[in-house]
Amino acid sequence: MKTELIERLICLKENPDKESIDHLSELHALSEAYDSGLWELQPIMTHFLDGWDDLPTLKEKGLWKEDRFKDIRKPFTQKHNELVETIDKLVEQKLSKAAFLDYYSKGQRQFSEIDLEDLDLRDTQLEGVIFEKCALPVDFRNCNLPSSRFIQSNLKTSDFRKTNLKNSHMTQVSFEGCKFKGAQVEGIVFEDNFCYSTSGIGQQDFDKWLINQA
Repeated sequence: MKTELIERLICLKENPDKESIDHLSELHALSEAYDSGLWELQPIMTHFLDGWDDLPTLKEKGLWKEDRFKDIRKPFTQKHNELVETIDKLVEQKLSKAAFLDYYSKGQRQFSEIDLEDLDLRDTQLEGVIFEKCALPVDFRNCNLPSSRFIQSNLKTSDFRKTNLKNSHMTQVSFEGCKFKGAQVEGIVFEDNFCYSTSGIGQQDFDKWLINQA
């Protein structure tokens, strides 16, 4: 999830009684991001927008009468604890296999700052997926991952055996304990990575010994 969205979510955790945060404007911005295809925001939308037909006009609240504005703000005050709990779970962003594959099937290709720890993604089709700043100790065996990108992510113990990694790109990742034997790696770019506190692990290291890790 992008830093800007996380910052908006954190703003919503501020106590609405203090009125230091414009909760309605923040929620409206998040709803627009959701409508543009950021389905990971669904828990917020489901929790707070069910039946809220006024959402498209929230940004015009300056035209409302004060009493009407107070009425609209009541759910934020009355359900604030639930909001905080929902946001905390969302920001942690440890996705289930079903949720991750659902996002991918709906067209999402870029995933930022998510945790897919211990997922079994064997034999899945993930062409063109982009992981940035993610935790990925994942079983990718026999996956179809051509043209994928792994950026500033933790790949420790990930299993890429017999995976299609053609034309993929791995940069600034940590990869202790990864397995690559039998992977299809034509065109792979492997640069500026980390292994057991050693930085600068690049293409030559991958070609000489990493590709044979079983």
